[in-house]
Amino acid sequence: MNCLSRNNNVALFATKKVDVLIVGTSGSGKTTVFNRIKEKEGGIIQYYVREVGESMAGILREGRFDARILAFVVDSSDMNMISEAKMLLSGILEHILSSEVFILVLANKQDKEGCMDIPEIVRNLQLDMLVNWRIHIQQCSAVNGEGIFEGLQSIYNKED
Repeated sequence: MNCLSRNNNVALFATKKVDVLIVGTSGSGKTTVFNRIKEKEGGIIQYYVREVGESMAGILREGRFDARILAFVVDSSDMNMISEAKMLLSGILEHILSSEVFILVLANKQDKEGCMDIPEIVRNLQLDMLVNWRIHIQQCSAVNGEGIFEGLQSIYNKED
């Protein structure tokens, strides 16, 4: 947070605008995450949010990836989709040239029984192999909103 001026003990803070691109496999909860973030827009951090499904390939081929944060939504309750999620993430990262991009992996659907925990997601997505990327993994439940803003806040704190 940058303090612009002080007047009568009231600090005025600069508004930080953050461009977030939300991607993930079908059924991972992208739309619900998108809606949760859109509900809270405004304040000190303003999110410019775009949701993209598997059509991401066209955007990447045309070099139109310009988001500061890539929010990659994973359905942590669906072990059958994790290999597809791994392929999608790998394909996306092949086309992103900027090391300035933060990767926020949202391990969604943590409210469901038997979901994968963080170590399982790291192992299945092979996130430990992505040493040149700035990655934060956050457990969340898009249905009740838990964890989404904690993940975004973590990245916001790392930017300063």
